[in-house]
Amino acid sequence: MGYQLGSYFAVVGTYLLTGSASYHYTGLSSLEDGRYKGKLGGLTTSAVGLLPLGEYFSLDGHAGFVFVDNKYDLSLGGSSLSGSDTKTSIYLGTGVAWWMTGQVAVRFGFNWFRRALFDEDVTQFTLGLRYSYGY
Repeated sequence: MGYQLGSYFAVVGTYLLTGSASYHYTGLSSLEDGRYKGKLGGLTTSAVGLLPLGEYFSLDGHAGFVFVDNKYDLSLGGSSLSGSDTKTSIYLGTGVAWWMTGQVAVRFGFNWFRRALFDEDVTQFTLGLRYSYGY
């Protein structure tokens, strides 16, 4: 959800839920075998620059913050650990929109979240529908 302040600038807030992920890994011995199961989500807030490219296309760029909540279960060699990791990370994104009507667009985007998951960068591709009340 957001608010467009003119033809070239907007502010946006979203709730991001990436779903669940599960990884199994094998080490050199059975003591190094393990599993990670987690769910990553959080709120984002960003400033958005908009660049109209004619009547049907536009580019956008996002810069802001993501407030990440990572809930996880880890197991390694028979030991297990559950917990959560909460942090604030930098969020950058870009996208292109194809305006089917004056108010409805299909948007394809790419987002980068700096050190969002266990101090590792996270990237995301998005495909969405955008509705605009004006502009």
